[in-house]
Amino acid sequence: MGYEGPIGFEIMPRGREGSAPVLQHAKSFYDDVRTWQDVIYGVGKYKFITREYFPKWAFFKLTDLRIKSPEIIEEELKSRKKRKNLTNDGYLVILAADHPARRVTGIGDSPMAMGDRLEYLGRIVRTQWIC
Repeated sequence: MGYEGPIGFEIMPRGREGSAPVLQHAKSFYDDVRTWQDVIYGVGKYKFITREYFPKWAFFKLTDLRIKSPEIIEEELKSRKKRKNLTNDGYLVILAADHPARRVTGIGDSPMAMGDRLEYLGRIVRTQWIC
């Protein structure tokens, strides 16, 4: 956006909340918002907006599912149907999506470009949807 002016906000503990945890939470929230950006790129009139392919609610649901039911991944793998042929038309798209697991999060001059998990997974969802 290019905005470089000051930003101000007020926070205050409620009920029995302590000041330090409330302040730490506010700082964490601010850092998340400050570093969050919806990556939008386009070709002609087409614009790609990650959250249209992978909305926040889906990300949070997936995260919750992985935490509460990690066994579901293996169950789904065992129950999937296997194809007779690798491709129907001779074309194959292979998506390497293990970069953050190997601590590879940078793109160009940005060391954390792939560090936003929602953004990263949204691009994976988009790639699978197109293919």
